[in-house]
Amino acid sequence: MWLIRLFFHINVDQEAQAFDAQSSQSRNGLTTMNVALQNVNLSGLAVNKAPGLSSGQVICSRIHRGDTLSVPRPLTTLQVGDLRHLVGAPDALRSAQLVIGEEVETSLSTHDIDMRIERTAVAPVKAIGKRISDLALACR
Repeated sequence: MWLIRLFFHINVDQEAQAFDAQSSQSRNGLTTMNVALQNVNLSGLAVNKAPGLSSGQVICSRIHRGDTLSVPRPLTTLQVGDLRHLVGAPDALRSAQLVIGEEVETSLSTHDIDMRIERTAVAPVKAIGKRISDLALACR
């Protein structure tokens, strides 16, 4: 291994720093914003049809409606007064906020809430109760 590093002039410390710098740049591009829905024209629209969200540059990761904090689905309808947790690039967030409503300081954290997460596996009926070796899966 050291021969390869020597031959190709690879400095492990410099490579590690370059990797850290590159990966932190991609993470720094996203920010979050909590926005209260005040635009009555958006009331009743599905999340995937709402201006500012349909382009995919901004994602709505949580909606707080009444006492409920939930993960929105594409067909979740919007209502005036919803608090929305948006994730995206700063410019795209600001554009979405101008259409949706006012930025709020309310925390939409998932800490201290009643949330259940389940892992599920979907398989054909013929695979139920069999070992992987019994299924004769083709290797790729």
